[in-house]
Amino acid sequence: MKTLKISEETARELYPTADEKLKKILEESFGLEFFKPKNIMDRIKTMQDVYDELKLDAFCNERLLAESDLSKDEKAYRRLKLIVKALNEGWVPNALAGVRTRLSARAFASNQLS
Repeated sequence: MKTLKISEETARELYPTADEKLKKILEESFGLEFFKPKNIMDRIKTMQDVYDELKLDAFCNERLLAESDLSKDEKAYRRLKLIVKALNEGWVPNALAGVRTRLSARAFASNQLS
């Protein structure tokens, strides 16, 4: 048996157009993370990419939306929430962070004036 040596650069070039068998071999050799685009904006281009990133079943989610009584804008909003969740990569904003700071400052100021 012969051994084939391949550079990392060549492996990255071959991977997108490779058939499933070669992709599996490349993934076993270099690891799946090696072939993932580093930037989330490069990984998310379609709703299918969103479902894949969030590890959701696209068929079930789209079917549930299609069968629901939601209006078009509500369905679009639900999809948009999924897109944002995928692009945020697990980060969740703390919407009350600024409110607490303002409330604390007001409470402090009122205690000082009394």
